[in-house]
Amino acid sequence: MAASENSIIEISGLLNATSNRNVTLLENPSGNDGFLLFGTAGVASTAIFEHDALTLTIMPGQTLIAQKVYALDFEVTNPGAKQPAPELHIKASGTAVFESERLAVPHLPVTGVIHGSDVMLIEMPSFEIKAIAQSIPLA
Repeated sequence: MAASENSIIEISGLLNATSNRNVTLLENPSGNDGFLLFGTAGVASTAIFEHDALTLTIMPGQTLIAQKVYALDFEVTNPGAKQPAPELHIKASGTAVFESERLAVPHLPVTGVIHGSDVMLIEMPSFEIKAIAQSIPLA
């Protein structure tokens, strides 16, 4: 994929997440500088977030190489209510076209939450208080 054809990658399904419209892309240690390949309005390492989707536009002069793994990080705010993990999808258009495909998730437990590694899975902690009493009749 190259910038010459206004190539974009869209990650959708970020259900109920909130963020500024312009999102800063962050470096991922194993990402082959993937965060530097994208930008908006000439500003590198940025993407557009709207309608539960993140749109990554390849910067002028940049090309994504086939079979090379790129990783980048970005931050959104989780919703404040319990929700199951939504299905995330990724698609591309421009010099290469990839139809929308579901992203695989590892379903690993994290800090006691089953499938806690699933993106946007929101579990709200709750505590139940119960009272136990015993009475002894007087003899």
